[in-house]
Amino acid sequence: MTAPIDLDRIMAPPRTILWNDFVDAFTDAVNERGRDFTYPKSWMYLADPTDEDSGQCMYVRDGQAACIIGLTLAKCGVPLDWLSGHEGLPGAAVCRDAGVEGVLGSEVHTEHCPMDCSGHFAPNPRGLAINAAQGTQDGGGTWGQAQVSFHSALAAVG
Repeated sequence: MTAPIDLDRIMAPPRTILWNDFVDAFTDAVNERGRDFTYPKSWMYLADPTDEDSGQCMYVRDGQAACIIGLTLAKCGVPLDWLSGHEGLPGAAVCRDAGVEGVLGSEVHTEHCPMDCSGHFAPNPRGLAINAAQGTQDGGGTWGQAQVSFHSALAAVG
């Protein structure tokens, strides 16, 4: 028998996070850990336990905001318990569910694939920027490089 679903862990926080507040919190997160910070491989969640290259960041680890998007959302007031209920989902989807203003377009209901965000939704430029930052981090880049990826993705679409 499976445990009952804890709806408080998966329901979106009851607020809207303005885009400019999210961007400010993102900058604060990078400044807090440092532009040279690299997300430790030992903190990674393996989508496929038999494939070391399937690693994804964890939004929350040991009761603390861990990845760049997790720390950003925590700085926006998103509860860590709520974030931990969204492990394995792409950053843009978590930001949408957390109430970040204007992150995603329409839902696309296709096969679930945690490493391919297109299977979850049709991201807009903001969602693409969030996923670019998370992808840079998850690929071993520094948070400074993730910040460049974030702003470059926004600039690329005008």
